[in-house]
Amino acid sequence: MLTLYSYWRSTISYRVRVALNLKGLSYETVPVDLVAGAKRTPDYTAKNPRACQRWCWRTALC
Repeated sequence: MLTLYSYWRSTISYRVRVALNLKGLSYETVPVDLVAGAKRTPDYTAKNPRACQRWCWRTALC
């Protein structure tokens, strides 16, 4: 299962969702509120040290 951390207005996140759906991969979307500064929280940067806006996290093999 993949986890996609994304912001709803991000066109990159939209393209990643389209690609995952076309590939038939299951994923869970976790919203990240960039306006509120959620990508700078310790929980987020622990998983994503570069604090990129969008990224996938693989929790298990598909």
